[in-house]
Amino acid sequence: MKAVKLNDVRVGDTLTRMLGGTVPMQLRVTRENEKFVYCATPDGADEWTFERDSGVEYDPGLRWGTEFGATGSFIAEIKKGT
Repeated sequence: MKAVKLNDVRVGDTLTRMLGGTVPMQLRVTRENEKFVYCATPDGADEWTFERDSGVEYDPGLRWGTEFGATGSFIAEIKKGT
């Protein structure tokens, strides 16, 4: 699987995060801006940040994202408005 771009993603969309490229996890878009999409688990307990242009997880603490050349997860599927 490959990361998908998140250019058309909006609050309320459901995304499938692939952790390590093999473990799927359903997330809901909670907020967004020009550069990032922010997603949470259905219960809202955790939040992750994904780069809109690449679909990869951005976490500067882990040095994940295109600027670091590495990531541990990415968005593989988008379900609009679900």
